[in-house]
Amino acid sequence: MFALMGRIVGTFGTNDLEWFCACEAVLNCMFSLKSRNSHEYAKQFLHQIVSRLFRSRTPEEIENLQMLTQDELQTMESMPLRQDITDIHFAQLFFVIGHISIKMLAFVEQLEAALKVALSNSFKK
Repeated sequence: MFALMGRIVGTFGTNDLEWFCACEAVLNCMFSLKSRNSHEYAKQFLHQIVSRLFRSRTPEEIENLQMLTQDELQTMESMPLRQDITDIHFAQLFFVIGHISIKMLAFVEQLEAALKVALSNSFKK
């Protein structure tokens, strides 16, 4: 599953609309495993997707950042956006965010239902 997640992240920004189907399948698989860590995997996946929207800093920028004070660093943007971002990048990002949100809501509802069952069972005893 992690290899598939890496492949989805690696092809982020592609114009191939099959990306959405593949991404949905990976996210569905991630949450259907009933793992207590599904939300952590989703967080990591989303972090990797978002990081693809930013460019790395040049050595000169890194050197300039080292000369700034802590207050100046906090007011600056942490990473500049890439210049080649298209609408498909945003569409894919919002697709991932929306899909994870829906899955997280379902996950929380399952936990709530299990908690209610456990609570009612404890009162019956």
